[in-house]
Amino acid sequence: MFIGKGLFMLVNIVKKGKRFALYFAVAAVVFATAFAFSACADGDGSGNEIKSSSSPAASISSNPTGNISQAPTTTETTATAEATATTEATATATNSVETTSNIGENTPTSESTATSKPTPSGTPMPTDGVADRTPVVSVIQTQYVVRGKFADSSSEIGGYDDIEEAKLMADINAHLGYSVFDRTGNLVYNKYGEKITSIFGYSREISDYIIENGFKTGEPQKNPAFDSSEKLIDGGSYIGWVLYKSGYINGQSSAKGLKLNKPGSEGNLADFCASQEFTKITDIENVQAGDIVFYGQVDGVDGYAGGASIVASNMFEDDTYYLYDYTTIGDTLEMQPFRGPINDFMFAYRIKG
Repeated sequence: MFIGKGLFMLVNIVKKGKRFALYFAVAAVVFATAFAFSACADGDGSGNEIKSSSSPAASISSNPTGNISQAPTTTETTATAEATATTEATATATNSVETTSNIGENTPTSESTATSKPTPSGTPMPTDGVADRTPVVSVIQTQYVVRGKFADSSSEIGGYDDIEEAKLMADINAHLGYSVFDRTGNLVYNKYGEKITSIFGYSREISDYIIENGFKTGEPQKNPAFDSSEKLIDGGSYIGWVLYKSGYINGQSSAKGLKLNKPGSEGNLADFCASQEFTKITDIENVQAGDIVFYGQVDGVDGYAGGASIVASNMFEDDTYYLYDYTTIGDTLEMQPFRGPINDFMFAYRIKG
């Protein structure tokens, strides 16, 4: 359009014969031509103006290769740098959050190193040691679960779809009172029967409580099954506490609890077992998981035992058993059960059920 106007002016000037005007007209044409090319360079080829985006992201996204062919202006460079810094900061923060989350997920829970409470394991104990109770945690919904009590989900040590695998885990931890349940809470399997398994569970729970609360060995003046504030425990009162929790209440006194004393004395543990119609075992070869074993005859007095244990397994090939026993007097109490032999056997009582 500008070029046409310039030519029209040139023709008019020539007709009038004005030489100086001719020079002026030529200059106008040159200027108009330069202006027209400038306008085209700022447009999109159709005469429309292309407005630069204020968003550096928009400029980058329009170039699939991510390369910018023209050198950016100072403003564009600053905006791009700020956007890059923001993106990197966000990515760093995200990575930091994800790292923290992963650490939290891998950190042992309250059943492991978060508290001192021990948890069961499938690792058998050494001959004269205490069980390694590293937790085995199930995080996947499965058909079967292995727990101490179904209502206590924190006691779960394994989840399985294969019933045989679930049974194996329950067998490994049978001395700690573990059973297989389905997801609706039905008891599916335990190695030693429901009653004996529950006794092992109470034995473990009371042992944990004793250790966590700083008990010492000694003869309590109160039955700890009723009042444990003295924080004293011995072989008779410990077994009496377990039996009380297992439902054997009648005949237990709140005064001192059950004792390892002379037969016929108040609170004698062996007499209590006989009163509950437990079966008396006189041959050590017949001792099995769940029996209460009396050993270490005192002063040659018939029936006067110096110690007693709850047997938490059948005999192993090395003639040892898992035993719950707080007979030994001393300042330091150990986690139960331990694995060891039954020395100086006298007799045992087999719990009904």
